[in-house]
Amino acid sequence: MRRRLSKKRTREQEIYTPYFKIIIIGESRIGKTQLLHRLNGEQFQEKYFPTFGLDFRIKSITLDNQQSCDLQLIDISGEKNKIYETIENDLVKSANAFICVFDISDEYSVIKAVEIKEEYNKLINGTYKLWYLIGTKKDKDIKDNKIPSQYKGLFDKYYEVSSKTSKSTEFDKILEDIVKDLNQANREYRFINEDNVDNEPFELDFEKAHGNVFDEQCEIF
Repeated sequence: MRRRLSKKRTREQEIYTPYFKIIIIGESRIGKTQLLHRLNGEQFQEKYFPTFGLDFRIKSITLDNQQSCDLQLIDISGEKNKIYETIENDLVKSANAFICVFDISDEYSVIKAVEIKEEYNKLINGTYKLWYLIGTKKDKDIKDNKIPSQYKGLFDKYYEVSSKTSKSTEFDKILEDIVKDLNQANREYRFINEDNVDNEPFELDFEKAHGNVFDEQCEIF
């Protein structure tokens, strides 16, 4: 008994929902939690509630091509805590993308975001990740807003938003851009790793591997 299987066909016919893990990082009190809420479709909260350890949301989005995708959005507290250090390190290593957040009115906050990026890069030891820089509180009246120009080149993309006044469509657009980038990176990764795979059909001899079960005698109890 022989069965012909095609590796190429089974991969092309595979249907699945992509799942990506995105971590939001940055200095304390710059709006990471508010950004997390708005990215998840929630309303702006006037009161400030600091994040202790971790906060996360699960969000499903559908792209223009009707492809669905599940996202885990994780807000890591800006205050270092040894209790959560091991969990944080594991999350960083397994993340697909990072959103570095800073306050556009505070130059120190963007410097801190870059420092955290460098720290995490050492932790993931050169593993390819996507990095995004988001400036928050763009509703503030700032006359000379040139802070991002020298830093945004260190990231894949740069955005400016206001968790208080920006429309929900702006946050949806950011997530859609990130998912498209992740899907593209995932396709390129699979292409590289499958480049040396033989896509020709191959034969699997079940009789040789497992014996011919029809030749065996069985007793019914």
